[in-house]
Amino acid sequence: MLTQSLVAAGRGGGLKGKLATLRLLPSAGTVLPLYAALVLAFAWAYTAVRLDADREQTLQASSSRFSAVTATLDTALVAMLNDGVGAAVAGANEVEFLGAKHKLSDAEVSATLAKMLTGGQYVRSLFIARSDYFVRSGRNAARESSPALPDWLTVGQAPLGTDTWVGAPIPDPDHSTDQLVPIARRVVGTGNEPIWAGGLFDFSSADALGGIGRTVGRAGIVTTAGVILAAVPASQSVGINTGKDISQSPIFQQALRQQNAGVVQGYAPLFRMTMMYAHERVQDYPIQVFAGDSMDSILAPWRDRRRITLEATAAASILLMLGTALIMRNQTARRSQQQAHSARLVRQQEQSAALLRWANTDTPSSELVPGALRSLCRDALTALGVEHASIWLIDNDVQALRCRGESGAREAGPAAYPVVQLKDIAPSLEALRQERVLDLQGAVLGAALDPLVRHALAGRGAQSLVAAAIRSSGELLGVLIAAHFSALRHWEADEIVFLGAMADQFAQVLGAYQREQILEELQVLAGELMRSQDEERRRIGRELHDSTGQTLAALELDLGRLIPSAGALAPEKRALLETCARLAHQCSSEIRTASYLLHPPLLDELGLVSALRWLTDGLRERSNIEVRLDLPAAMARLPREQEMALFRVAQEALTNVHRHSASPWVAVRLTSAAGTVRLEVEDAGRGLSLAAPPRVAEGKPTLGVGLAGMRERMRQMGGALLVEFRSTGTLIRASLPTSAKEIAVRI
Repeated sequence: MLTQSLVAAGRGGGLKGKLATLRLLPSAGTVLPLYAALVLAFAWAYTAVRLDADREQTLQASSSRFSAVTATLDTALVAMLNDGVGAAVAGANEVEFLGAKHKLSDAEVSATLAKMLTGGQYVRSLFIARSDYFVRSGRNAARESSPALPDWLTVGQAPLGTDTWVGAPIPDPDHSTDQLVPIARRVVGTGNEPIWAGGLFDFSSADALGGIGRTVGRAGIVTTAGVILAAVPASQSVGINTGKDISQSPIFQQALRQQNAGVVQGYAPLFRMTMMYAHERVQDYPIQVFAGDSMDSILAPWRDRRRITLEATAAASILLMLGTALIMRNQTARRSQQQAHSARLVRQQEQSAALLRWANTDTPSSELVPGALRSLCRDALTALGVEHASIWLIDNDVQALRCRGESGAREAGPAAYPVVQLKDIAPSLEALRQERVLDLQGAVLGAALDPLVRHALAGRGAQSLVAAAIRSSGELLGVLIAAHFSALRHWEADEIVFLGAMADQFAQVLGAYQREQILEELQVLAGELMRSQDEERRRIGRELHDSTGQTLAALELDLGRLIPSAGALAPEKRALLETCARLAHQCSSEIRTASYLLHPPLLDELGLVSALRWLTDGLRERSNIEVRLDLPAAMARLPREQEMALFRVAQEALTNVHRHSASPWVAVRLTSAAGTVRLEVEDAGRGLSLAAPPRVAEGKPTLGVGLAGMRERMRQMGGALLVEFRSTGTLIRASLPTSAKEIAVRI
């Protein structure tokens, strides 16, 4: 039922229906607490979900980082082991090769190993072991040999089928304070007796392990049997010893179940903390590398973000509750204020609609101006709820104020629109020049508007009146009047502002109308000027050809007849006579070319196609520019004005190509199809960027006049001109609609 009532109220019409709907809505005392509770519940639920997602993202980022660290450590460790063990294997192979020829002494075997000890400082010693001897060679010429295997070399306990062995950390035989890790690989000797070749490694001096220790909290190396080989930070700082067996640790067992690589979480007895670490099996060796950190360190940034988020959510919740309390406290005052302003809102809606209509009004033609004025009066009357509205414009020619339209009660009618002399309402006009809007109530309208009311609304008995000045660029054009006859009327502030805005809108429309009138007159004048220019060119060209050209031709003939009979003259005088003859011929040729350019006779006699061929031939001869013509073999004749316009466009475009473009070629294309004839002139010259301003020489633009003339010619003919400025040339495209006179001309 409530929904149906709201829909019915909303159909009451615009803003009035919406105001009625507001009165049917539940009170704020019921809705606001519920709304606030829903917002709080949503905010805390979102906060919880966001914190949980943030925690997962933090753990995932740490997991990815640890995995990347273990991959780096694995790569470095493989290189270290292959370096040391590979050197020992190479030494063992060399010993076996030499031993096949003669019996090597322990000193020779040790020297061979010393020769192979060229890797990094992390390889402290190399050794070769067999059941009947053991030889080790260390750095700084340290040597050791024995007919039995040392106690730490438990290669016999290596699982069957494995070729690598890793022992527990032992004291360095040469420096007992250091802990070294023995690692060896099985080598098959010449007698098929297994030989173990390997080295003693100092992982604590490995650059890779030290660098990784600075990027993660914990890192290390452990055998697959669970023996600690190295740890970062140093094992003594966390209460454990290198060589400690952690095979029974739950987190280590979890890592073993993941086989080659993975990430585990849990309690780590090695570091006595709950932690996350990534691990990876070293290829070809029973060793794992790991890198990680405590859960406290990993989640520390997340805990800080959680604290900030919770504090912010709590603060927002407090603010929301305080705001809700304030809103509920003032709900009665707001509803009263809404009802008090309802009438003004309805009025402003109608005013806005009227202003919007006039803001979007097209410039009226001279025939539509009276209707537009009456429409303006109707809009003012409707929006203000007054009884009468009229518009008055100043006629400067007769120094009078004329009523141009009115609407509402007590209309005089178009035939009886009064004319008021400006001298009779001079005080009112002066006040309107000073003030945008004048409003008066009562029988005594005041000194400012009294003359206007007495002469403009004489005998109509206006009780209240508002007059808005129609001004443009500071000049008073007229006045818009809203009047109430039957009773006194109090004018609200928004009504006064609206009437002033309506006057301003009409001033803009009137200014646009006047500009359109001036533009139309200028366009007509431009067309007449172009036609006069063409006729003047035709006349001058004809006079040059028929008068001056004939005179020069006669002079050239006379000089030509005189030259053969000038043999008796001195050589210098005869040369002067020949120069005069050449100059007469040159002048005659130039006069003939100028007369053709002013108005080519081919255009009238044979049409546009022949005239364009003549024009481009002249350009080719004068400039050596390659001309690419694409003209139809046959084309219907166009009206003389259209052919002249297209010819002048081509002439101006080719002149620009010759003078400015520095183009090696120019293309002229003429097509006629689908009721349109199109002329295109294209070059490959310097071009011009549209973003660049026109160049200026001696205070005058170097571009614009020619293009403007071409564009105006096309507009006069109902066509269009398109200019495309490119970085490598210019394209000018002129198009005209074809009309009548289908006279086929074969060229």
